[in-house]
Amino acid sequence: MKSKITGWIVGGLITVSVLGVTYGVSNAAKAEPAQNTMIQHEQMNSDMMNSKDMQKQCGEMMKSSEMQKNMKDMMKQMISKDPEMKQIMIDMMKSADDNSTRKPE
Repeated sequence: MKSKITGWIVGGLITVSVLGVTYGVSNAAKAEPAQNTMIQHEQMNSDMMNSKDMQKQCGEMMKSSEMQKNMKDMMKQMISKDPEMKQIMIDMMKSADDNSTRKPE
């Protein structure tokens, strides 16, 4: 009786292991094309951001008063919700002030 139970347990463990490996391999195969696609999108976005037209368009957009207002509101919201972000901004402003008041040697 013990040997039958042991046989069923061992057989069950082997079956579960084989199914787990099979499932893991199939998921890994599905994930690979998605990673390649993401890399291609990142490369395409990088190429687009480096183009002169895109840089010009971005510069014009940043000059827009509506865009500046939206960015200001977004920053206020981020700072009010996250004290760490507030400290980062304070440190960044101090650093900018220190660099602007420093005389070139």
